[in-house]
Amino acid sequence: MTYLDLSFNQLVGTIPTEFNLLTLATTLNVETNQLHGDVPDLHSLTRLQLMQFRLNSLNGTIPNTVGQLNSLVQLGLRNNQLVGTLPGSLGDLTRLQIIGLRYNFLTGTIPSSLGNIQTLTQICMMANKLSGTIPSVITTITALKFFNVNGNEMSGSLPEIGSLPSLTLL
Repeated sequence: MTYLDLSFNQLVGTIPTEFNLLTLATTLNVETNQLHGDVPDLHSLTRLQLMQFRLNSLNGTIPNTVGQLNSLVQLGLRNNQLVGTLPGSLGDLTRLQIIGLRYNFLTGTIPSSLGNIQTLTQICMMANKLSGTIPSVITTITALKFFNVNGNEMSGSLPEIGSLPSLTLL
């Protein structure tokens, strides 16, 4: 199976760890259900391009093994109840274009490893509890069009964004 879309249902419970057996999957979409618990460790899904878990009640942390999903293009975890810090391994997702983490309870800083992802066009981390400064490496992501971290606890100076020719929303 390469495509699994269970979105917009009334599914309850946790995301099955058996999803890790779907090693040929390129799309895994369980958005807009009533799922809770941890984001499962899906490290064996190395062909996965779309991971859409948004609009549920997931309340664990983002596993560090997310960085092993090296084909991932879109990571959608918004509108959950995720806690903890952002794993530095996000920077290993060198094909990632969209990362959506808004409306969670994520803490800590934005990992500077995101600067490794030159394909990123959208970073949306608004309405969390992120703190610290916006890493200056964000200015090296020249494909970036959308960067939103409002509603957090960010501080410090704004990095020089003049080197981001595609940026349309800050």
